Amino acid sequence: MGRFMGVAAILLLLLTACGRAQPAVHPNRSASAFPLTIIDDTGRSVTIPHQPQRIVSVTEGTDEILLGGLVPRSRVVGVTKYAADPAESWVAGDVGSITQLSTANAEQILALKPDLVFVASYTTPGVVTQLEGSGVPVIEFTSFSSVADIQSHILTMGRAVGNLAGAHAMVAKMNQQLAAVAAKLKGVPPVHLLYYTSDGYVFGKGTTPDQLVTDAGGVNVADAAGITSWKQVTLGTVASLQPDWLLTDTSQPGFATKLMKNPVLAAVPAVAAHHVLALPDRDLSVVSQYFAQAVQVVAADLHPGVFGH
Repeated sequence: MGRFMGVAAILLLLLTACGRAQPAVHPNRSASAFPLTIIDDTGRSVTIPHQPQRIVSVTEGTDEILLGGLVPRSRVVGVTKYAADPAESWVAGDVGSITQLSTANAEQILALKPDLVFVASYTTPGVVTQLEGSGVPVIEFTSFSSVADIQSHILTMGRAVGNLAGAHAMVAKMNQQLAAVAAKLKGVPPVHLLYYTSDGYVFGKGTTPDQLVTDAGGVNVADAAGITSWKQVTLGTVASLQPDWLLTDTSQPGFATKLMKNPVLAAVPAVAAHHVLALPDRDLSVVSQYFAQAVQVVAADLHPGVFGH
């Protein structure tokens, strides 16, 4: 839940066999040549005087995009504390000695002498103001509700760090992976699924988990019930949605077992069939290029016969 509760309102794509739309022409999509100016998601004009060599990331999504191959690790000097947690991050093994930030603290960030900082809409406004006041280029992302948003962020970051070609390759690989899953699932009946977090939230229309469930061959019963964005619900509501599969995270040890044993859920098809699946948060709340791999993981769990296990 760490990624989504910070993001709260958890949007375009390159054309592939899975039918995704191509991103519209955008001023941030031209080739990188420094100095350059980027318009970030807030509408701010951000000038980057030279190719950044000391990059700080204070969001999990940008941690994974940077360390997932967009730039050499030597050019990243700060990431979130979650980046080194295997349950939270796809790049835990790549963090090494990079400074891990527990919070978005302006003094700590400035001490790293950054020449580019990536933040999100949930970053404390005062921190962003202080960083900008120091003259450091700050790029802020505000939308995290679909694969289109993720790919837009990748392309903007690619231009900002001087590796637009690498960003396009990253997007293309995502689309190839998603298309491969879609091809395997063609003609396979979808399963009716609910993602219920260990702190009681479900995710409806307009969220990346909703798209994750759909791309993995499921029907999100929260979306079907008219729930939008994220919402905290009771176990009674979970029971009323009658999912055939119940998906949860592993952040609270034993939570899936508790769901299986809760009498309120005894008549839920997912519980009766022992279709309660717990996965690491990194698989369920991913907002980076690793979304495509998370789709593969979830699809294989929901349709083991189709994916050979």
